Amino acid sequence: MKNFKKITIVLIASFVFSLLASGCGDSVTGSSEPSSESASASEPASSQNPVHEVVIQIPSSAVPAAEPTSEPTSSEAPSAGPSSGDDLSKVIALTFDDGPSTNTPSSTSRILDVLEKYNAKATFFVQGIQLTYAEFKDRNCAIVKREAALGMQIGSHSFDHPDFNKKDAAEIQSQIDKSIQLISDAAGGYDVKIVRTPYGSQKQHVLDAIDMPIILWNIDTMDWDTKDADKTYQAIMDNVKGGSIVLMHDIYQATADAVEMVVPALIEKGYKLVTIDEMFRLYGQELKPHTVYARAKRPE
Repeated sequence: MKNFKKITIVLIASFVFSLLASGCGDSVTGSSEPSSESASASEPASSQNPVHEVVIQIPSSAVPAAEPTSEPTSSEAPSAGPSSGDDLSKVIALTFDDGPSTNTPSSTSRILDVLEKYNAKATFFVQGIQLTYAEFKDRNCAIVKREAALGMQIGSHSFDHPDFNKKDAAEIQSQIDKSIQLISDAAGGYDVKIVRTPYGSQKQHVLDAIDMPIILWNIDTMDWDTKDADKTYQAIMDNVKGGSIVLMHDIYQATADAVEMVVPALIEKGYKLVTIDEMFRLYGQELKPHTVYARAKRPE
């Protein structure tokens, strides 16, 4: 009987030791996969060296710990160039002239609502005078500030829209400087980097006078003429392609109506709606002063 008790004590001690060894293994590995780790811990009889089993599990636990640091790197990488993986045949820029609007409700605000809803970007070429009318000054300055806050690009469209082809260099510079100052004041120091000349003026003396890139367009929706949302929508959908710069005017309610239709339609077709700077950066094109750009294309 005494021998039987001794054998029983030995077996119990052995069993307790086995449990302690198993618990130590779990604490060392810190595994996030309990099912696979518990399987290896429950098979000590198949191993000649249980300690070695614990040691070789340490690298395996290090692998999943490293994965989270690599995932955000790829998912957070900005679309900074052609190598980013963007399909350039689906990258376009919507642009709006003459705003912010002086209508009620503000058609510019309606357009911003759509862009914000779909996380899309656009470029607004602002007339400085739109930020000076007493009745609309506070509202329109707030709209320009919102454009900047939403990541839209803001460019100068002169102070009050004269034909630059008929102006001398000093008058052209004054028009641009006045509009840039008003935009900057409204948007908390916003840095205006691009210009769209009124009526698309581009005589040589105009180009010489403007020490900034001059952005025109290759798709004219004629929204200013038709004031028809369906025609504006169709003009875009029938002609859009990668690198397109689309001209619209945010001072018309019909244009806001068109934007409400065209933005989701373009996104559904896989188009990426970006600012002018973003599009040309994606295409690997450097925007240069005194130079006209009507669309983005790959460098020669």
